[in-house]
Amino acid sequence: MRLAALFLALGAVGCDLTGPSEGVTLYAHASYDGDHYNFVGDVASLHSLEGPDCTRSGWNDCASSMRVAEGWQAIVYEHTDFRGDSLVVSSDIPDLSNYGSRSCVPLIDLDVFDLVRDTWDDCISSMRIRPS
Repeated sequence: MRLAALFLALGAVGCDLTGPSEGVTLYAHASYDGDHYNFVGDVASLHSLEGPDCTRSGWNDCASSMRVAEGWQAIVYEHTDFRGDSLVVSSDIPDLSNYGSRSCVPLIDLDVFDLVRDTWDDCISSMRIRPS
Protein backbone atom coordinates (compact mmCIF):
# COMPACT_ATOMS: atom_id res chain seq x y z
CA MET A 1 0.00 0.00 0.00
CA ARG A 2 2.86 2.42 0.73
CA LEU A 3 4.34 1.76 -2.70
CA ALA A 4 1.02 2.60 -4.38
CA ALA A 5 0.84 5.86 -2.40
CA LEU A 6 4.37 6.74 -3.52
CA PHE A 7 3.46 6.18 -7.19
CA LEU A 8 0.36 8.33 -6.79
CA ALA A 9 2.38 11.10 -5.13
CA LEU A 10 5.06 11.05 -7.82
CA GLY A 11 2.44 11.15 -10.55
CA ALA A 12 0.75 14.11 -8.87
CA VAL A 13 3.94 16.21 -8.97
CA GLY A 14 4.49 15.59 -12.65
CA CYS A 15 6.97 12.70 -12.73
CA ASP A 16 6.53 10.37 -15.68
CA LEU A 17 6.21 6.89 -14.18
CA THR A 18 6.32 4.94 -17.42
CA GLY A 19 9.05 4.79 -20.01
CA PRO A 20 8.55 4.96 -23.76
CA SER A 21 7.33 1.89 -25.65
CA GLU A 22 9.83 2.71 -28.41
CA GLY A 23 12.74 5.09 -28.91
CA VAL A 24 14.09 7.59 -26.41
CA THR A 25 12.33 10.26 -24.37
CA LEU A 26 14.11 13.42 -23.20
CA TYR A 27 12.84 15.32 -20.14
CA ALA A 28 13.43 18.96 -19.26
CA HIS A 29 14.15 18.16 -15.60
CA ALA A 30 15.82 15.41 -13.60
CA SER A 31 13.78 12.42 -12.42
CA TYR A 32 11.74 12.35 -15.66
CA ASP A 33 9.92 15.53 -14.73
CA GLY A 34 8.69 18.47 -16.79
CA ASP A 35 8.15 18.74 -20.52
CA HIS A 36 9.23 15.71 -22.52
CA TYR A 37 9.59 14.60 -26.13
CA ASN A 38 9.87 11.10 -27.60
CA PHE A 39 12.28 10.36 -30.46
CA VAL A 40 12.32 7.24 -32.65
CA GLY A 41 14.95 8.29 -35.21
CA ASP A 42 18.12 10.31 -35.63
CA VAL A 43 17.99 14.04 -34.93
CA ALA A 44 20.87 16.07 -36.39
CA SER A 45 19.82 19.24 -34.55
CA LEU A 46 17.61 19.49 -31.49
CA HIS A 47 17.27 23.22 -32.33
CA SER A 48 14.77 22.26 -35.02
CA LEU A 49 12.15 20.87 -32.63
CA GLU A 50 9.77 22.83 -30.46
CA GLY A 51 11.09 22.54 -26.93
CA PRO A 52 10.00 23.31 -23.40
CA ASP A 53 8.68 26.75 -22.57
CA CYS A 54 11.96 27.62 -20.84
CA THR A 55 13.98 27.81 -24.06
CA ARG A 56 14.00 29.41 -27.48
CA SER A 57 16.37 26.84 -28.96
CA GLY A 58 14.07 23.83 -29.13
CA TRP A 59 15.38 20.82 -27.21
CA ASN A 60 19.00 21.85 -27.79
CA ASP A 61 20.92 21.81 -24.47
CA CYS A 62 17.67 21.33 -22.57
CA ALA A 63 17.50 17.68 -21.39
CA SER A 64 18.15 16.76 -17.76
CA SER A 65 16.96 13.13 -17.80
CA MET A 66 16.11 10.51 -20.40
CA ARG A 67 14.34 7.20 -20.74
CA VAL A 68 15.26 4.50 -23.26
CA ALA A 69 12.71 1.91 -24.35
CA GLU A 70 13.68 -1.71 -23.90
CA GLY A 71 15.62 -2.88 -26.95
CA TRP A 72 16.64 0.65 -28.04
CA GLN A 73 19.87 2.63 -27.85
CA ALA A 74 20.87 6.27 -28.25
CA ILE A 75 24.16 8.00 -28.91
CA VAL A 76 23.90 11.59 -27.72
CA TYR A 77 26.29 14.29 -28.94
CA GLU A 78 27.25 17.65 -27.47
CA HIS A 79 27.05 19.43 -30.86
CA THR A 80 24.68 19.38 -33.83
CA ASP A 81 25.29 17.06 -36.78
CA PHE A 82 26.55 14.26 -34.49
CA ARG A 83 29.79 16.06 -33.57
CA GLY A 84 31.75 16.52 -30.36
CA ASP A 85 31.78 14.35 -27.28
CA SER A 86 29.30 11.49 -27.29
CA LEU A 87 27.67 9.14 -24.81
CA VAL A 88 26.11 5.76 -25.61
CA VAL A 89 22.89 5.28 -23.65
CA SER A 90 21.01 1.97 -23.49
CA SER A 91 19.05 2.42 -20.25
CA ASP A 92 17.23 5.15 -18.36
CA ILE A 93 19.20 8.05 -16.86
CA PRO A 94 17.23 9.86 -14.13
CA ASP A 95 19.79 12.67 -13.79
CA LEU A 96 22.18 13.58 -16.63
CA SER A 97 24.28 15.64 -14.21
CA ASN A 98 25.67 12.30 -12.96
CA TYR A 99 27.26 11.58 -16.37
CA GLY A 100 30.45 13.42 -17.30
CA SER A 101 31.36 15.14 -20.55
CA ARG A 102 34.77 16.60 -21.21
CA SER A 103 34.00 19.89 -22.92
CA CYS A 104 30.39 21.03 -22.80
CA VAL A 105 30.38 24.75 -21.99
CA PRO A 106 27.05 26.50 -21.33
CA LEU A 107 26.19 29.66 -23.24
CA ILE A 108 25.49 31.56 -20.03
CA ASP A 109 26.94 30.44 -16.72
CA LEU A 110 25.58 32.14 -13.63
CA ASP A 111 28.04 30.40 -11.30
CA VAL A 112 31.53 31.91 -11.73
CA PHE A 113 33.02 28.93 -9.89
CA ASP A 114 31.62 26.48 -12.45
CA LEU A 115 33.02 27.87 -15.70
CA VAL A 116 33.11 24.54 -17.54
CA ARG A 117 30.20 22.18 -17.24
CA ASP A 118 31.47 18.64 -17.09
CA THR A 119 28.19 16.74 -17.21
CA TRP A 120 25.57 15.91 -19.83
CA ASP A 121 22.86 17.93 -18.04
CA ASP A 122 21.55 20.48 -20.56
CA CYS A 123 24.29 19.50 -23.04
CA ILE A 124 22.70 17.34 -25.78
CA SER A 125 22.43 18.87 -29.27
CA SER A 126 21.97 15.83 -31.56
CA MET A 127 21.18 12.11 -31.22
CA ARG A 128 21.39 8.87 -33.15
CA ILE A 129 18.62 6.46 -32.12
CA ARG A 130 18.38 2.80 -33.07
CA PRO A 131 16.69 -0.39 -32.00
CA SER A 132 19.51 -2.41 -30.44
